[in-house]
Order: sequence, then structure tokens, then C-alpha cells
Amino acid sequence: MKIKIPDFLSRTKAIKLHDWYVNNMPDWWWSKAIRSGEEGEEVEYIELNFGNISEIETKKLVARKNLSKDKFTYSFNRTKDDHIDGCECKECELKTYFKSKEFMKIVKESTGIEVSEITESFSSWYDSGDWLSIHSDKPNGKVAFVYQLSKDWIPEYGGLLNYKDDDGNITSFLPEFNSLTLFTLDDKNSFHYVSEVIKDCPTRRLAHTGWLK
Repeated sequence: MKIKIPDFLSRTKAIKLHDWYVNNMPDWWWSKAIRSGEEGEEVEYIELNFGNISEIETKKLVARKNLSKDKFTYSFNRTKDDHIDGCECKECELKTYFKSKEFMKIVKESTGIEVSEITESFSSWYDSGDWLSIHSDKPNGKVAFVYQLSKDWIPEYGGLLNYKDDDGNITSFLPEFNSLTLFTLDDKNSFHYVSEVIKDCPTRRLAHTGWLK
């Protein structure tokens, strides 16, 4: 089951969130998450700064080679759950909302599935050349959500959220600003991926993602 809810939050609030991520969130809060597909490896989180560019590009190259071998790989920027208690930043405000009873009720009304807690959530920024290869999130809970904060996004930029069913059919979702996508994780057709973002993309593909159980 896949459900897309447009205009999920008020437009004023969505714009404030987007502008905070782009203009006010410190760059060092982002880490490049890279899964290279090498056997026995752990996902690496590399802080975004000029001194780490060479390491990031080297590891992305390995991941890209393994992508062509049908291994589960990815490269994108994400936040980590390392804020202090009581943090009042916009991301923590968003995370608090997605933990709320109000949001759990929306999920139940939309999917028919009762959930009571979030297993993990984080913000993501798919930069030029980033991708997420095909996989299933089934071990992470009952329902996944993706709240999109990408402004002025068009399909030609890539970065589409794609679902593949057992017959090989692909359903694509544009990361439409201020939309929420819900999809159930017990569905045999829950395999999904994010297509690569084009070189020199003029805008940021921003989202907040999580899983509920």
C-alpha cells in the first residue's frame, strides 16, 4: 500500500522548515552516508567538510561499482540522532511531531494500520550524484513515511522515489514539496529505490524519513 498526501503541513510551516534546512542548519550537522556494498562492511557516516571530499568521492566510487553488480548501495547526506535533550531546532521540532499521537492517528486513518512508536527518523539531502539502490525496509517496522521538502523539483532532476512490484512494474513518486508518502512494509511490493540526482542540480532534494511500529 502506497499513499501520497499533498499539502501535508501548512504551506507557511513547510516553507519555514525548508528555509531553515537550506539557510540556517549548520553544514556539519550533515554526514555523507555511504554503503559501498562490500562484504562485511558497516555504513559509514562522514562529516561534510572540505577536508573529507577526497574520502567521500573514493568511497562513492566503490559503491557505484558495486551498484552495477546489483549490490545494495547508497550515497546521500543525512542527519544523525545526536541532538541534546530539549533541542529546539526545526529538525527536532519535526521529529517530535512525527512521534506524536496526532501523527499516529493520521497513519492509522490513512493505512488502517495501528502504530504507536517511531523506530527511527532522520532528515536527508540527496546531492548531485547521490542515489539509493533497490531494497526493502521490512525489518524496520510496519509503515514507512517520507515527508518531502524539495522545492521546485522536476522529474528531469532525478531523485524520484520508485517502487517495483513482483512483475517488474515501476511506480514513481515525484518528491513534491510538502507532501507525505506512506507505504506499508509487509507488502510484497515494498521494494523501492531513489534514482540518481543529476550533476549540478540547482536545488536540494530534502526530506524527512522514518519508520513506525
